[in-house]
Amino acid sequence: LAHHRISSGNEQNIETLKNPDPTWESRAVTIANEGFEKHGIYYHSRRDPQREAQSQIEHTLASEEGRTNDQIKKHIVFLGAGVGYPLKEALERSQVESVLVIETDPEVFYNCLSQINFSAVFSKGSKEIYFYYCPDPNIDPLENILPFFQNKNLDAFSVYQHRPSFQVPGSLF
Repeated sequence: LAHHRISSGNEQNIETLKNPDPTWESRAVTIANEGFEKHGIYYHSRRDPQREAQSQIEHTLASEEGRTNDQIKKHIVFLGAGVGYPLKEALERSQVESVLVIETDPEVFYNCLSQINFSAVFSKGSKEIYFYYCPDPNIDPLENILPFFQNKNLDAFSVYQHRPSFQVPGSLF
């Protein structure tokens, strides 16, 4: 992990990523086979979640004609990442240098992390990954995420809004 920065407002999250819970692998298989639904809303496509995530990330990173190399979308802010299909797709893209994931639901956050093989991500090159678990955006100090934005061209940012996360009744998004 020396060449990769994983940051979090909660240091326990970093330790969890370094020493994953043994149930993560079984949880990932369960989600892949059965899906993940909460309050009657599926957090991913029921037909082909990987292909849909690929399409969503392509759309999120779409660059306009005439962009210079320093304007290519290299950084993604995820407002919710569901169970991780879009995040996994973004991390596989060589153009993506960093991601910030903001999540307000602990169960969804856990399921998202269980889908990502961080060792495989890091073996492909340097990525900056910043997770921010934010149980209440109204009182949480969002200043904790400011280091993620430092020294980055704001034109190179994309924002991904996970639609199902915004549709759940009582969602904090």
